[in-house]
Amino acid sequence: MTPPETATPDILHGFPGTRWTLPSRSLAASKDGSRALKSDFIEIHDLRAWTTLGVHAEERMAPREVILQVVLMTRDRGAATTDDLADAVDYEAVCRRILEHCGSVRPQLLETLAEGITRVVLTEFAVRRIRLTVEKPGALKRARTVSLTIERKGS
Repeated sequence: MTPPETATPDILHGFPGTRWTLPSRSLAASKDGSRALKSDFIEIHDLRAWTTLGVHAEERMAPREVILQVVLMTRDRGAATTDDLADAVDYEAVCRRILEHCGSVRPQLLETLAEGITRVVLTEFAVRRIRLTVEKPGALKRARTVSLTIERKGS
């Protein structure tokens, strides 16, 4: 959804109505003593995964496609300065791990699948926060998709 032209973003909170609020530790003191915002976001759009998902017996007979929207708030590890993948979040590895997880579980609920994915990402990668939307196309006859969005913070 595109914000209205009259909306102006707030530096810490984005456009009105958005849910991201950045923790105070993301503000780092610069040489002149001022506080500089230090947050990087990786966005992965329309990641297609296959999993067995659903409450009804007919849904559990075969894996189905789910579509994921993933936003990762990363920890600043100097990747922009070093230009070294070792200092960055390897988003290909994140996607590979998400796909592995989806293929290895058989949850009944979108909530369970989403919670498992966020737990894997937050524990295995240098990610501070994750916002994840899981879409289940064809879940309802009169709707293109049903989705669930969750946001979790790492330790």
